[in-house]
Amino acid sequence: MKQPEIQADGRCVKITYPHAKQDYTCYGCGGECPIPKGEWYMRVSIVAGGKISSHHYCQRCAYALENKLNHCKESIATISEGSLRFNRLNSDFRKHWLDMANGFAACKTEDEKLIVEKTFTAWLRGEKTK
Repeated sequence: MKQPEIQADGRCVKITYPHAKQDYTCYGCGGECPIPKGEWYMRVSIVAGGKISSHHYCQRCAYALENKLNHCKESIATISEGSLRFNRLNSDFRKHWLDMANGFAACKTEDEKLIVEKTFTAWLRGEKTK
């Protein structure tokens, strides 16, 4: 008797960072951070059960996913809906995210916002800042 072919379930096939053409609800946080039309977001295409599905992640969840995947051996395909709500993220990430948000609020120019964001992403990726 021939064994049925087993396909790997829950495999990420593509990650893109487009600008939203419409409003989306974030898969990671369940809408805590909306994805408004015109903002960049992360779109993850996953093959599961022989079908391709797309998950939309807000900017916070995109960074939270990067942080989570840097510190564990999980696959992006194993992230469940709503598992990246703010209260479920690690405390170090939450602290740095709030520091960046408060820094944005104090910025007067786009260049200042870029510096605040670069400082956050340098921490996220373990880079040294000058």
